[in-house]
Amino acid sequence: MHLYRTTLLSLLLLIASCDSAKKPVAYFGPEDIPRELSQWNLLLVDDGHLHLNDRVTPYDLNTPLFSDYALKLRTVWMPQGTSAEYKRDIEFDFPVGTIISKTFHYRFANDEGTDAVRVVKADREATLDENGALDLDEHFLVETRLLIRY
Repeated sequence: MHLYRTTLLSLLLLIASCDSAKKPVAYFGPEDIPRELSQWNLLLVDDGHLHLNDRVTPYDLNTPLFSDYALKLRTVWMPQGTSAEYKRDIEFDFPVGTIISKTFHYRFANDEGTDAVRVVKADREATLDENGALDLDEHFLVETRLLIRY
């Protein structure tokens, strides 16, 4: 009986620690901003890939800015049931709770015939793979910036 209880307890702990469901994006007010970027749940790392959480939408600029050959992954997330208002001659009016992110990263490449790895110079936006992810074996993350609409 003791072995059965121990096995059952171990199985329950294992199941509890393997929460396969994505946690929703978290919005924090200006008075309780978390210490870790991961607490926002915008970008998720799974199996060596950086993924966007549900309803986090990547976007590009019409006129990209130069950032020392870094790639930029730009995203926007808005609270459920909201939308941004567009007017031709002014900036977008995003709803309170909107989170805009920009992740700078470099792409690696192997030099042919060697073990050397180099950074690929690029002056463009990030390109996600067919699964909507960045392979972290091929990309080096530098910095993520958040702009939150309070």
